[in-house]
Amino acid sequence: MIEILEIEINGSNWNDFRFMDGFHKKVDEKIETEYFRIGFLAKSNATYLGRIGCYINSRHLVDGNPSVTVGNFECIEDYMVFEKLVKAVVSFAKSININNIIGPMNGSSWGSYRFVSVPQPDPFLLEPVTVPYYYDFFKRFGFSKLASYYSQKTDVMIDNWDKNRTKYDHFLEMGVTFDSFDRENPNTEFNELSDFCNAAFKNNFLFSPITNTLFIEKMMPTLPLIDSKYTIIARHLGKIVGFMFSYQDKLNQAKKTLVLKTLARDLNPEYEGMGSVLSSLIMLNAIKDGYSSCIHALMFENNISKLLSGKFNGTTMRTYELLKLKL
Repeated sequence: MIEILEIEINGSNWNDFRFMDGFHKKVDEKIETEYFRIGFLAKSNATYLGRIGCYINSRHLVDGNPSVTVGNFECIEDYMVFEKLVKAVVSFAKSININNIIGPMNGSSWGSYRFVSVPQPDPFLLEPVTVPYYYDFFKRFGFSKLASYYSQKTDVMIDNWDKNRTKYDHFLEMGVTFDSFDRENPNTEFNELSDFCNAAFKNNFLFSPITNTLFIEKMMPTLPLIDSKYTIIARHLGKIVGFMFSYQDKLNQAKKTLVLKTLARDLNPEYEGMGSVLSSLIMLNAIKDGYSSCIHALMFENNISKLLSGKFNGTTMRTYELLKLKL
Protein backbone atom coordinates (compact mmCIF):
# COMPACT_ATOMS: atom_id res chain seq x y z
CA MET A 1 0.00 0.00 0.00
CA ILE A 2 1.44 3.35 -1.08
CA GLU A 3 0.67 6.25 1.25
CA ILE A 4 1.02 9.90 0.19
CA LEU A 5 1.96 12.28 3.00
CA GLU A 6 1.44 16.04 2.76
CA ILE A 7 4.49 18.03 3.89
CA GLU A 8 4.48 21.58 5.20
CA ILE A 9 7.48 23.72 6.11
CA ASN A 10 8.65 22.69 9.58
CA GLY A 11 5.84 20.13 9.80
CA SER A 12 6.30 16.75 11.42
CA ASN A 13 7.82 15.16 8.29
CA TRP A 14 9.68 18.25 7.05
CA ASN A 15 13.14 16.82 7.72
CA ASP A 16 12.15 13.50 6.16
CA PHE A 17 11.24 15.45 3.01
CA ARG A 18 14.42 17.53 3.06
CA PHE A 19 16.90 14.78 3.84
CA MET A 20 15.30 11.75 2.27
CA ASP A 21 17.90 9.28 1.02
CA GLY A 22 17.82 9.83 -2.70
CA PHE A 23 17.77 6.82 -4.97
CA HIS A 24 20.51 8.22 -7.17
CA LYS A 25 22.09 10.77 -4.85
CA LYS A 26 22.01 11.73 -1.22
CA VAL A 27 19.46 14.51 -0.93
CA ASP A 28 20.66 17.27 1.37
CA GLU A 29 19.64 20.65 0.08
CA LYS A 30 18.26 24.02 1.02
CA ILE A 31 14.59 24.29 0.09
CA GLU A 32 13.49 27.58 -1.47
CA THR A 33 11.10 28.37 1.38
CA GLU A 34 10.10 31.74 -0.11
CA TYR A 35 8.01 29.94 -2.73
CA PHE A 36 7.43 26.50 -1.19
CA ARG A 37 3.78 25.74 -0.52
CA ILE A 38 3.44 21.98 0.02
CA GLY A 39 5.32 18.76 -0.58
CA PHE A 40 4.34 15.13 -0.99
CA LEU A 41 6.17 12.02 0.21
CA ALA A 42 5.33 8.55 -1.09
CA LYS A 43 5.70 5.93 1.62
CA SER A 44 5.16 2.20 1.89
CA ASN A 45 5.37 0.76 5.39
CA ALA A 46 8.47 2.46 6.82
CA THR A 47 10.15 3.13 3.47
CA TYR A 48 10.02 6.35 1.48
CA LEU A 49 9.61 5.76 -2.24
CA GLY A 50 9.60 9.30 -3.64
CA ARG A 51 8.98 12.97 -3.07
CA ILE A 52 7.93 16.11 -4.93
CA GLY A 53 7.66 19.75 -3.85
CA CYS A 54 5.15 22.37 -5.00
CA TYR A 55 6.03 26.05 -5.33
CA ILE A 56 3.94 29.10 -6.10
CA ASN A 57 6.09 31.75 -7.76
CA SER A 58 4.10 34.73 -9.07
CA ARG A 59 6.62 35.19 -11.92
CA HIS A 60 6.05 31.68 -13.26
CA LEU A 61 3.34 32.35 -15.80
CA VAL A 62 2.24 30.16 -18.68
CA ASP A 63 0.43 32.18 -21.36
CA GLY A 64 -0.12 34.84 -18.71
CA ASN A 65 -1.67 32.41 -16.23
CA PRO A 66 -0.23 31.28 -12.86
CA SER A 67 1.31 27.86 -12.40
CA VAL A 68 2.34 25.39 -9.75
CA THR A 69 6.06 24.75 -10.10
CA VAL A 70 7.26 21.27 -9.09
CA GLY A 71 10.76 20.42 -7.96
CA ASN A 72 12.87 18.49 -5.44
CA PHE A 73 11.74 15.36 -7.27
CA GLU A 74 13.00 11.89 -6.36
CA CYS A 75 11.33 8.56 -7.14
CA ILE A 76 12.09 4.88 -7.37
CA GLU A 77 11.72 3.31 -10.81
CA ASP A 78 8.03 2.55 -10.36
CA TYR A 79 5.53 4.49 -12.46
CA MET A 80 2.71 3.79 -9.99
CA VAL A 81 4.61 5.66 -7.26
CA PHE A 82 5.31 8.53 -9.65
CA GLU A 83 1.68 8.68 -10.75
CA LYS A 84 0.42 8.92 -7.17
CA LEU A 85 2.85 11.76 -6.42
CA VAL A 86 1.87 13.78 -9.49
CA LYS A 87 -1.85 13.14 -8.98
CA ALA A 88 -1.41 14.66 -5.52
CA VAL A 89 0.14 17.72 -7.18
CA VAL A 90 -2.74 17.90 -9.66
CA SER A 91 -5.28 17.79 -6.81
CA PHE A 92 -3.41 20.55 -5.00
CA ALA A 93 -3.29 22.74 -8.13
CA LYS A 94 -7.02 22.29 -8.75
CA SER A 95 -7.79 23.10 -5.09
CA ILE A 96 -6.25 26.57 -5.55
CA ASN A 97 -7.72 27.07 -9.06
CA ILE A 98 -4.44 26.81 -10.95
CA ASN A 99 -4.51 24.98 -14.28
CA ASN A 100 -0.80 24.82 -15.16
CA ILE A 101 2.01 22.73 -13.69
CA ILE A 102 5.60 23.33 -14.76
CA GLY A 103 8.89 21.74 -13.79
CA PRO A 104 11.22 20.49 -12.70
CA MET A 105 12.41 23.64 -10.95
CA ASN A 106 13.30 24.02 -7.30
CA GLY A 107 11.37 27.22 -6.70
CA SER A 108 13.17 29.51 -9.13
CA SER A 109 15.77 29.43 -11.88
CA TRP A 110 18.42 30.10 -9.22
CA GLY A 111 17.81 26.53 -8.03
CA SER A 112 18.18 23.24 -9.87
CA TYR A 113 15.87 22.94 -12.86
CA ARG A 114 15.36 21.28 -16.28
CA PHE A 115 15.60 17.66 -17.40
CA VAL A 116 18.27 16.37 -19.74
CA SER A 117 16.15 15.24 -22.70
CA VAL A 118 18.71 13.09 -24.57
CA PRO A 119 21.18 10.40 -23.46
CA GLN A 120 23.89 11.96 -21.32
CA PRO A 121 27.30 10.28 -21.56
CA ASP A 122 30.14 12.05 -19.77
CA PRO A 123 28.41 15.07 -18.16
CA PHE A 124 30.62 18.12 -17.75
CA LEU A 125 31.38 19.76 -14.41
CA LEU A 126 28.29 21.54 -12.95
CA GLU A 127 26.01 20.16 -15.65
CA PRO A 128 22.62 19.01 -14.30
CA VAL A 129 22.24 15.24 -14.46
CA THR A 130 18.88 13.55 -15.05
CA VAL A 131 17.92 9.98 -14.26
CA PRO A 132 16.57 8.90 -17.68
CA TYR A 133 13.32 7.40 -16.41
CA TYR A 134 12.41 10.66 -14.65
CA TYR A 135 12.02 12.40 -18.00
CA ASP A 136 10.20 9.37 -19.44
CA PHE A 137 7.75 9.26 -16.50
CA PHE A 138 6.83 12.95 -16.87
CA LYS A 139 6.28 12.60 -20.62
CA ARG A 140 4.22 9.42 -20.12
CA PHE A 141 1.95 11.28 -17.68
CA GLY A 142 1.25 13.94 -20.31
CA PHE A 143 3.82 16.68 -19.69
CA SER A 144 5.05 18.46 -22.81
CA LYS A 145 7.89 20.85 -23.57
CA LEU A 146 7.60 24.38 -22.20
CA ALA A 147 11.14 25.51 -23.09
CA SER A 148 14.35 24.09 -24.52
CA TYR A 149 17.95 24.71 -23.50
CA TYR A 150 21.20 23.68 -25.17
CA SER A 151 24.84 23.08 -24.44
CA GLN A 152 27.13 23.41 -27.44
CA LYS A 153 30.68 22.17 -27.86
CA THR A 154 33.58 22.83 -30.19
CA ASP A 155 36.87 21.01 -30.61
CA VAL A 156 38.17 23.84 -32.78
CA MET A 157 39.35 26.79 -30.71
CA ILE A 158 38.37 29.91 -32.66
CA ASP A 159 40.36 33.13 -32.15
CA ASN A 160 37.97 36.01 -32.86
CA TRP A 161 40.13 38.62 -31.16
CA ASP A 162 41.00 40.53 -34.34
CA LYS A 163 37.29 40.88 -35.15
CA ASN A 164 36.55 42.33 -31.73
CA ARG A 165 39.69 44.36 -31.00
CA THR A 166 38.13 47.58 -32.37
CA LYS A 167 35.11 47.18 -30.09
CA TYR A 168 37.40 46.42 -27.15
CA ASP A 169 39.41 49.59 -27.84
CA HIS A 170 36.15 51.56 -28.05
CA PHE A 171 35.11 50.30 -24.62
CA LEU A 172 38.53 51.25 -23.23
CA GLU A 173 38.16 54.76 -24.64
CA MET A 174 34.76 55.00 -22.91
CA GLY A 175 36.51 54.22 -19.63
CA VAL A 176 35.42 50.57 -19.33
CA THR A 177 37.84 48.36 -17.42
CA PHE A 178 38.16 44.58 -17.73
CA ASP A 179 39.06 43.12 -14.35
CA SER A 180 39.68 39.61 -13.11
CA PHE A 181 37.41 38.36 -10.33
CA ASP A 182 39.01 39.29 -7.01
CA ARG A 183 39.33 35.94 -5.25
CA GLU A 184 40.65 37.68 -2.13
CA ASN A 185 37.35 39.56 -1.69
CA PRO A 186 34.65 37.18 -2.95
CA ASN A 187 31.86 38.57 -0.74
CA THR A 188 32.34 42.03 -2.20
CA GLU A 189 32.47 40.73 -5.76
CA PHE A 190 29.44 38.46 -5.38
CA ASN A 191 27.47 41.20 -3.64
CA GLU A 192 28.04 43.53 -6.58
CA LEU A 193 27.35 40.75 -9.09
CA SER A 194 24.02 40.03 -7.41
CA ASP A 195 22.70 43.50 -8.25
CA PHE A 196 24.11 43.27 -11.76
CA CYS A 197 22.58 39.84 -12.48
CA ASN A 198 19.17 40.93 -11.21
CA ALA A 199 19.24 43.78 -13.71
CA ALA A 200 20.89 41.92 -16.62
CA PHE A 201 18.63 38.84 -16.42
CA LYS A 202 15.36 40.59 -15.56
CA ASN A 203 13.85 39.83 -18.98
CA ASN A 204 14.90 36.17 -18.99
CA PHE A 205 12.25 33.48 -19.18
CA LEU A 206 10.74 32.75 -15.72
CA PHE A 207 13.34 34.97 -14.03
CA SER A 208 12.96 35.80 -10.32
CA PRO A 209 15.16 38.35 -8.52
CA ILE A 210 17.45 37.06 -5.81
CA THR A 211 18.63 38.69 -2.59
CA ASN A 212 22.29 39.52 -2.16
CA THR A 213 22.55 37.16 0.80
CA LEU A 214 21.12 34.17 -1.06
CA PHE A 215 23.16 34.95 -4.19
CA ILE A 216 26.38 34.94 -2.17
CA GLU A 217 25.35 31.68 -0.49
CA LYS A 218 24.70 30.02 -3.85
CA MET A 219 27.82 31.37 -5.57
CA MET A 220 30.40 30.81 -2.84
CA PRO A 221 30.78 27.07 -3.63
CA THR A 222 31.99 28.03 -7.13
CA LEU A 223 34.95 29.99 -5.73
CA PRO A 224 37.44 27.08 -6.05
CA LEU A 225 36.63 26.90 -9.77
CA ILE A 226 37.30 30.58 -10.44
CA ASP A 227 40.48 31.30 -12.39
CA SER A 228 41.37 34.97 -12.86
CA LYS A 229 41.94 34.44 -16.60
CA TYR A 230 38.49 33.00 -17.14
CA THR A 231 36.19 35.04 -14.94
CA ILE A 232 36.19 38.65 -16.09
CA ILE A 233 34.14 41.63 -14.89
CA ALA A 234 33.72 44.74 -17.07
CA ARG A 235 33.07 47.98 -15.14
CA HIS A 236 32.13 51.48 -16.24
CA LEU A 237 31.61 54.51 -14.04
CA GLY A 238 31.80 52.42 -10.91
CA LYS A 239 29.31 49.71 -11.85
CA ILE A 240 29.43 46.32 -13.53
CA VAL A 241 28.39 46.37 -17.19
CA GLY A 242 29.58 42.93 -18.29
CA PHE A 243 30.49 39.59 -16.77
CA MET A 244 31.69 36.19 -17.92
CA PHE A 245 32.26 33.13 -15.75
CA SER A 246 34.06 30.12 -17.19
CA TYR A 247 36.07 27.28 -15.71
CA GLN A 248 37.95 24.12 -16.58
CA ASP A 249 35.91 20.94 -16.93
CA LYS A 250 37.94 18.84 -14.54
CA LEU A 251 35.71 15.83 -15.21
CA ASN A 252 37.22 15.58 -18.69
CA GLN A 253 40.61 13.93 -18.42
CA ALA A 254 40.94 13.31 -22.16
CA LYS A 255 40.87 16.95 -23.34
CA LYS A 256 41.59 20.25 -21.66
CA THR A 257 38.10 21.71 -21.89
CA LEU A 258 36.80 25.14 -20.91
CA VAL A 259 33.15 25.57 -19.87
CA LEU A 260 31.66 28.98 -20.65
CA LYS A 261 28.91 29.09 -18.02
CA THR A 262 27.56 32.64 -17.56
CA LEU A 263 27.67 35.62 -19.91
CA ALA A 264 25.78 38.85 -19.30
CA ARG A 265 25.96 42.54 -20.09
CA ASP A 266 24.21 45.75 -19.09
CA LEU A 267 21.09 46.09 -21.25
CA ASN A 268 21.97 49.67 -22.25
CA PRO A 269 22.63 49.75 -26.04
CA GLU A 270 25.98 51.49 -25.51
CA TYR A 271 27.35 48.16 -24.26
CA GLU A 272 26.31 46.20 -27.34
CA GLY A 273 29.13 43.89 -28.36
CA MET A 274 30.29 43.37 -24.78
CA GLY A 275 29.49 39.65 -24.93
CA SER A 276 31.65 39.16 -28.03
CA VAL A 277 34.52 41.07 -26.46
CA LEU A 278 34.42 39.10 -23.21
CA SER A 279 34.15 35.78 -25.07
CA SER A 280 37.08 36.68 -27.32
CA LEU A 281 39.24 37.76 -24.38
CA ILE A 282 38.65 34.48 -22.60
CA MET A 283 39.10 32.39 -25.74
CA LEU A 284 42.42 34.14 -26.38
CA ASN A 285 43.60 33.10 -22.92
CA ALA A 286 42.31 29.55 -23.43
CA ILE A 287 44.22 29.13 -26.69
CA LYS A 288 47.43 30.39 -25.04
CA ASP A 289 46.90 27.96 -22.15
CA GLY A 290 46.50 24.93 -24.37
CA TYR A 291 42.76 24.31 -24.16
CA SER A 292 41.60 22.14 -27.05
CA SER A 293 37.86 22.06 -26.43
CA CYS A 294 35.15 24.45 -25.28
CA ILE A 295 31.56 24.04 -24.03
CA HIS A 296 28.97 26.82 -24.14
CA ALA A 297 26.72 25.68 -21.33
CA LEU A 298 22.96 25.66 -20.71
CA MET A 299 21.71 28.31 -23.13
CA PHE A 300 18.03 29.16 -23.50
CA GLU A 301 16.66 28.36 -26.97
CA ASN A 302 16.15 32.03 -27.93
CA ASN A 303 19.12 33.45 -26.04
CA ILE A 304 21.72 35.57 -27.81
CA SER A 305 24.40 33.37 -26.22
CA LYS A 306 23.38 30.50 -28.51
CA LEU A 307 23.98 32.72 -31.55
CA LEU A 308 27.30 33.84 -30.06
CA SER A 309 28.30 30.22 -29.57
CA GLY A 310 27.87 29.67 -33.29
CA LYS A 311 30.53 32.30 -33.98
CA PHE A 312 32.94 30.05 -32.10
CA ASN A 313 31.98 26.96 -34.12
CA GLY A 314 29.77 25.53 -31.37
CA THR A 315 27.46 22.63 -32.25
CA THR A 316 24.79 21.11 -30.01
CA MET A 317 26.04 18.38 -27.68
CA ARG A 318 23.09 18.21 -25.25
CA THR A 319 19.50 19.40 -24.97
CA TYR A 320 17.40 20.02 -21.86
CA GLU A 321 13.71 20.69 -21.35
CA LEU A 322 11.47 22.42 -18.88
CA LEU A 323 8.07 20.74 -18.98
CA LYS A 324 4.43 21.80 -18.57
CA LEU A 325 1.09 20.14 -17.92
CA LYS A 326 -2.22 21.81 -18.75
CA LEU A 327 -5.03 20.65 -16.48
